[in-house]
Amino acid sequence: MIMMQQQSPSISVVSGASNASASTSDDFGFTRALSELSITKEVRGCWFYAEIYSIISSRGWAYLACSELKCFKKLNEDYVCEKCGIHRPNGIWRYTLKLKVRHGKHFVDVMFWDDAARQLLGKVAGDFTEHLDTDNRRTKSCPEAINELVGQEYLFKINRADSVPGSAGRIYVISMVSQNKEKIYEIKNATTEESIGEAYNSDEDLELLFETGPTTVDSNVITSDNEKDALDTPDSVLQRRKFGGGTSTPNDDGSTQGSSNKKLKSVKIEKP
Repeated sequence: MIMMQQQSPSISVVSGASNASASTSDDFGFTRALSELSITKEVRGCWFYAEIYSIISSRGWAYLACSELKCFKKLNEDYVCEKCGIHRPNGIWRYTLKLKVRHGKHFVDVMFWDDAARQLLGKVAGDFTEHLDTDNRRTKSCPEAINELVGQEYLFKINRADSVPGSAGRIYVISMVSQNKEKIYEIKNATTEESIGEAYNSDEDLELLFETGPTTVDSNVITSDNEKDALDTPDSVLQRRKFGGGTSTPNDDGSTQGSSNKKLKSVKIEKP
C-alpha cells in the first residue's frame, strides 16, 4: 500500500482564492451571461452565474500527481514524474473535476483543477480515501460530497477557456467561486444581457461577493496557471459535441446540441 502525502484542507467555498482577491469595482468590470460565453473571445477573469447541472466523471475526478508541490504532473505507472524525472512513491491526489453548468436553457462545461476544487468542496482530494484506488492510481466511485453539488448555484470566475480537440466548443477553467445568496438571486433573475450586466456591476452590491473576507490558505498550497499540463492528456480528449452561443440542451450522454444564435432584445427589468 502506498502512503499518501496530504495537504491541509484549509479552503472552503469562499469569495476569494489563494492567489487573488477582489476589492474594487474594477475586479468585476468583465462579466458575461452564460449564454454569451461561447461567442466571446476573451473570457479570462470573467464572472458568470450558473447552476451545477451534472458531474462529468467518466474519466475520473482526481489523479495521482508528483509530490513536488510546484509540480502538477501525473505520475506514470512506475510512479515516476516524467517532468521531474524522479521516482515519487508518495504521490499527492489532485482534483481534475469537470462539471456541466447551466443558466436557463444554456449549458457549458467547466473544469476545476486542484485549487479551485478545494474551494468548492472544502477538502483535498486525498481525504476521500474510500473512493480512491491508490494501487492502480485511479479514482473509484464519485464521493457524495461531489454528487451533492448538483443543483447548487454559484458565481464562477473564469481563469481561461481551453479548446476541445475535434470541436469548436470550449471548456472553461474556473479559478474562484462565490455562493452569495443575495448576488445570485439578483443575477439569476436578470433575464436579458443588459440587465445581467447591470446586476453584476451594481456598485452597492459588490461587497456582497466578498462578505466572508479573505481565506487563510496553507503556505504549501500552490496555484498554477499551467495546471492544464498536469496530466499527460488532462482528459484532453474531452468528447464533446459542438455547442453554440444560442439555446442548447443536454443529451443523455452529457453532450450538448446548440441552436442558432439569437441576440436578445435588451429590456431593463425593474427589481420587485
